[in-house]
Amino acid sequence: MIWDDNQGNATRLVIDSSGNVGIAYTTPSSMNGSANNLVVGSGASGDNTGLTLYSNSDASGSIHFADGTSGGDAYRGFIYYTQSSNHMAFGTDATERLRIDSDGDQKLTGGTDLYVDLFADSGSSQGSASFTFRSDGTSTDQQLASIVMQQESGGGSAQKGEMLFQVSDNANPTTAVKIFNNKNVQFATGMTFGGDTSSANLLDDYEEGTWTPQVSDLSNNQATLSTAQGSYTKIGRMVLLNFNVTLSSKGSMTGSYTFLRNLPFTHPTAAYNGTGHIDYFSNFDTAVSKLAFDTSSTTTVMWMTGVVAAGSTSSNYIPASYFGGNESFKGSIIYQTSV
Repeated sequence: MIWDDNQGNATRLVIDSSGNVGIAYTTPSSMNGSANNLVVGSGASGDNTGLTLYSNSDASGSIHFADGTSGGDAYRGFIYYTQSSNHMAFGTDATERLRIDSDGDQKLTGGTDLYVDLFADSGSSQGSASFTFRSDGTSTDQQLASIVMQQESGGGSAQKGEMLFQVSDNANPTTAVKIFNNKNVQFATGMTFGGDTSSANLLDDYEEGTWTPQVSDLSNNQATLSTAQGSYTKIGRMVLLNFNVTLSSKGSMTGSYTFLRNLPFTHPTAAYNGTGHIDYFSNFDTAVSKLAFDTSSTTTVMWMTGVVAAGSTSSNYIPASYFGGNESFKGSIIYQTSV
C-alpha cells in the first residue's frame, strides 16, 4: 500500500507486503530485520529526519519496550520524558535505572551492586577511559579535573591498569596522584594531614636505600675499610642513617679530626640539626669512654667526637692518631636535610 502526496510527485508512506511501514521511504523491509517495522526518513542528502512526541506541560512522553500486555511486561524497558519536572528517565526490567534532571545532574540506580563497565577497544594500542570535570566560570570552557584509567605504558596487550587523578589551577590538568598496577601510589608534590594546607608541612618524600660509609681525615685521606655497611630511611626532610664500619688500614690519615663521609644526603650546619650515636666500638689506639658524631658543621661529613678522659666534663673531636687501622664502630645518625 502506497500513499503519495496530492500531486502524485512523491511517496509519503508505504506499507509493504511484510507489513513494515516506511515514512518517506519506499522499501522499509530492506532495513535490518530487528528494526524495520517502522522506518522514518528518505536518507537523501540534506533531508533531516526526526520523530516528535508532543505532550502537555503537565504530562509526559514515553517509549515502551514490552514483552507482554500487563503489569511490568507492558513496559519492561522504557524511555520517558516528564514535562513538569523536565527530566528524562531510562528503565530496564520495569525499573528506572538512569535519570537526567533538568540541570543535567544524573542518577544511576542499580541492584545490590552498581556496576559500570567502560570498555576502550584500543586494539594493540594503550587504551584509556576518563571522567572529566569542566566549568565555564570565566565564560570559557575550562577543563579543571579528570580521573583517567589506562593500561600500563608499554603495550596495549598488557592486562595491567593504572589510575591517574588530575587537577588544574589553570585549565590544564596534570597528574596529582597516580596508582600503579602493583598498588603503589605516587604523589606529584606530597601530602598534608587533617585540615592542614601549609606547604611548609607538606610530606613530600619517602625513600629507603643503602649507602657506603667512608672514614677520612680533614684532607680527605681515606682509611681502607674491610666492612662499610650503611642503610638509610628518609621521611620528608628527616634522615635516619645506620652504619657499621671496620678498618683494615688507616692509610695516610693525620690531623686533629676524623670524618664519616659519603652521606646519602647533605645537611645544614645549624647546631640543632641532628646528632650521631655510636653504640659499639672496639680496638681504638687511645682509650675513650664514649663516641658520637657531630652534624653541626660541613654539610657533607659527620665529625667524630668523644669523651677522651675519665671524669671529663666535655667531649672533644677525635684525631686520626686514635686510629691504628683495625678499629670497628657502628651506630645511627639522625639529621635534617634543611632546618
